[in-house]
Amino acid sequence: MLKAFSNKKTVDGVLAAFAQTIADLETVQREQQASAEAAEQARIEAEARRDAHEAESRRARAVADQIKNLILG
Repeated sequence: MLKAFSNKKTVDGVLAAFAQTIADLETVQREQQASAEAAEQARIEAEARRDAHEAESRRARAVADQIKNLILG
């Protein structure tokens, strides 16, 4: 007789499941936010590297042009 009663859901059991679902969703939110922030930081760093490479490329082109103008007049 006691076994039949233990298979029934209780309000506390349902509320505990909701509480766990909320906690799980909050964990997902924190993890995804951290991933988004890391991706943004990586994007910023990649853009800085790209800008540095482009600047070096422009500088190399300018120096090559100057040398070419000195030699060829």
